[in-house]
Amino acid sequence: MKQSSYAAVTSTRSAALKVTDVSPEEYPAVISVLPEGSYHIYDYQFFFKNLQENVKHRVELYMEQAAAAEQAA
Repeated sequence: MKQSSYAAVTSTRSAALKVTDVSPEEYPAVISVLPEGSYHIYDYQFFFKNLQENVKHRVELYMEQAAAAEQAA
C-alpha cells in the first residue's frame, strides 16, 4: 500500500527536493527526459496529503484570528 504523505529534504548541493522514502522501482520516471529517481511527475501524489493538512491548519488559524478580532471590536 502506498503512503498518503512523504518526507522530503532539500539537497544543499543542488537545491533539489529529495523524497526520502520512495524508490525508482515503486515510482518509475515514465517520461524519457527524466532520469531514474526523478519524481517530479509525482509531486501531487506525494504531497497532496501534506497540502491538505497545511490548508486545514491555515484555515483554522484564520478563523480563530477572525473570531478573536470580531470579539475585540
